Amino acid sequence: IVLLFVGFGEANVTLIAGSLAVPLVREYLEMLLEMTTHPILDIAELGMQFWNALEYNLFGNSDFVPLYTQLLKNLLQASIFPPVATDDVQALLGYNSDDEDLYHWRILRESAVQTLRACYSVIGDQFLESLQELVNSAGRDGTYDETQWRVLELAYYAATTVNLHVPREAPAINGLFQIAFSLPID
Repeated sequence: IVLLFVGFGEANVTLIAGSLAVPLVREYLEMLLEMTTHPILDIAELGMQFWNALEYNLFGNSDFVPLYTQLLKNLLQASIFPPVATDDVQALLGYNSDDEDLYHWRILRESAVQTLRACYSVIGDQFLESLQELVNSAGRDGTYDETQWRVLELAYYAATTVNLHVPREAPAINGLFQIAFSLPID
């Protein structure tokens, strides 16, 4: 059923791109947006594939900015490094764990790369502003709380997905680099 539901949308992305004002289309898009947060990875990935296909048909249509902004929030929320005990971080970074949640998270992140790029393509600078909000939530002016490393790592991950598309002088990117070089190595 999920394949049919998403397949219908992918087969009709051109029609959908021009029909946002139609209530049934809007409801359909909101359901597809909700799919990207589904705990079953295959369903979440199908939802992401739809948004990737739709992005190619928008051609600067700013009516979709709120939907892609919400999609970005969904993807960032799902992509944050799983909470782990500090002693386990080294083991997890080496991915020697048989933890199913960690495996799910890694696959989700790999799947989300193209969809994050689609978000950037549609919402542009709002994407970078969202990353700046993440960084600001972790601290300010070189005083970053070491317990907030997951938030900073998420901002770096998201920035790397669009790094080839963002102007080098973008303040959010420069700010991320400044933070990276100011963090303690220990």
